[in-house]
Amino acid sequence: MAASKTANFSADPNLRHAWLASLGLISVARREAGNAVANAAATADRLQRRAAGYAVDVLDVARGGAITLREQVEPKIAGFGAEVEARLAPVLEKLGIAAPPTRKPAARKAARRATPRKTAKRAATRTRG
Repeated sequence: MAASKTANFSADPNLRHAWLASLGLISVARREAGNAVANAAATADRLQRRAAGYAVDVLDVARGGAITLREQVEPKIAGFGAEVEARLAPVLEKLGIAAPPTRKPAARKAARRATPRKTAKRAATRTRG
């Protein structure tokens, strides 16, 4: 019969085991540190995009509110101005002061459009040299 080989290792940890364990620990720590930095950068980017989106939404809501307020206030102001003008017209007539005539806005002149430049036609045939 052939002699069987017996494994020759001891269960007692020695300096070589500590060295190999430390190398493994360092490699795992480097990998996890890189992952942590990448995750932190991705989270920061995601939060920045979300904050920018919220800022745009707030700006749009404020702009919409201002437009709505303007749409509500302008007709009321115009109506109030017409009412004041109507009430003051008899008083101004009694005093002999003529109310200024309402002016129509001047018609805008048509914008002059420049004619597009004609591009020079290139020679249809070109030879390769």
